[in-house]
Amino acid sequence: MEYDSKILLLCLIFLTFTYPDITYSSKSEPITITATRIHKVTATVYHATYKQTDSTPLITADGSKINPRNLQRWCAISKDLEKYYSMGDTIVVSGTKHMDGMWIIHDRMHHRWKSKIDLLVKPNYLNKWDSIKIHKL
Repeated sequence: MEYDSKILLLCLIFLTFTYPDITYSSKSEPITITATRIHKVTATVYHATYKQTDSTPLITADGSKINPRNLQRWCAISKDLEKYYSMGDTIVVSGTKHMDGMWIIHDRMHHRWKSKIDLLVKPNYLNKWDSIKIHKL
């Protein structure tokens, strides 16, 4: 729980300083934040290997180059989620415990997958979570 509250606090601090739809008002009026849509998805992990990607495993769908020695918190989304999210968007993932937090969308999954995200991780790490919540930051 302590980890979840730290992530929430960091997100609120980030939103306070960067989110454009926050309206500041006097003490007598509440602060209004425009909420983004929350999606429940299945989350899995993937590795930048030929077996799990196309013929260019170190290049993502948006052209970014993966450094296998220093992996960023990048993810792939299923094509049906592209109605709500774009390449380069930062999403907040919650419900995975140690993989919760901010991830940047740089890749796209095969069209057969629906309501699913893939988190880019180092090889030999496998996991799957159901009913994970994501939303745009």
